[in-house]
Amino acid sequence: MRIKNVCEICSTDYLAPLDIEWAYQLNEFVFRSLVTHTGLPVLWTLGFLQNRFGNESFWYLPEVDLHENSDEPGKKKEIDILCVGGGRFIAVEVKLSARQLLQKPHALDRFVEKMNTILPDVAMISCERYCELETDREPTKSSLVQALEGVKKRLDESIELQLIVSTDVDGFNEHSAELGWVGERTERIWQIVDVKRNDNPAR
Repeated sequence: MRIKNVCEICSTDYLAPLDIEWAYQLNEFVFRSLVTHTGLPVLWTLGFLQNRFGNESFWYLPEVDLHENSDEPGKKKEIDILCVGGGRFIAVEVKLSARQLLQKPHALDRFVEKMNTILPDVAMISCERYCELETDREPTKSSLVQALEGVKKRLDESIELQLIVSTDVDGFNEHSAELGWVGERTERIWQIVDVKRNDNPAR
């Protein structure tokens, strides 16, 4: 938007009003990605993992299609997050609710198959919540714990199984008002810089 603008229809010049009102609409693709296709729990999980590892190494690939045979592109295994954090290889299956894993036929079977193929250090299941209704929370939690005991027995012995449910994490839906170079992660970096400066006063 410039002070002087040209109408694309009638080619008339006009000045932008001083009291112009801005209206914003969320992009449909972004909405579908975040809400319809469970993008928000994936973003939360990435933030949670990055905070967990702090200043240690962390990089990731989201929504990866894995092919055992390049000649059979139709046969693929999709994984929501592959990442390396603190030197450990982590594969993450993300669901909106834990109940989805329990209700969908063979969902946990496919999880076990994928993890035994990928062989990560950590096989993680991350959910935003246990279920939709609070009254179903405890029964769902109990069923999930029991189901994961069975999953653990079927995983390769080198794989550690972890579960994260965001509603179990204090302040999971709170966001810091700090922006830019001021924030939880950058504060740790500046602390390291200050220590190095104190150790080397000549610099």
